[in-house]
Amino acid sequence: MTNLTISLEPETVKAARLRAIEEGTSVSAQVREYLKRYARHEITLEPLDVRKEIASEFLTMIVKADGVQRTMLPWSRDSLYDREAQK
Repeated sequence: MTNLTISLEPETVKAARLRAIEEGTSVSAQVREYLKRYARHEITLEPLDVRKEIASEFLTMIVKADGVQRTMLPWSRDSLYDREAQK
């Protein structure tokens, strides 16, 4: 096998190790399996703009399923954090 070095935040590594222990595996085994699936095109890493579009479509479906007929959500990320507009 070939070694691969990656850089991750310490918190991520710690959480991954704890989860792997709980699942009776190792972080290396999980990464190995993930990369095998990625290499076989079983997993696709979507670009950020594609993921944002998918999330927007999903939220729009939720709004429509709730009986609200809207093609766009009634808020934006910026408006959610605009404290002046919320007063």
